[in-house]
Amino acid sequence: MSHSTADGDIRSAGSSSGSGARGGKGGRDWVVRKKEQMRNKGYDVAPESKYTTRKRKRII
Repeated sequence: MSHSTADGDIRSAGSSSGSGARGGKGGRDWVVRKKEQMRNKGYDVAPESKYTTRKRKRII
């Protein structure tokens, strides 16, 4: 099944791979690049770890 947008662009359902599929900011690559930029400017930045950009557990 495919969906058509107002522009006539056809996209297949379920083709995106979750968060970050649209190329917006917030992906791991973007965060790592941004941290490197901040380090080059002289800011004190936390190092990358395997938990970088992972969502936090929701506490109610």
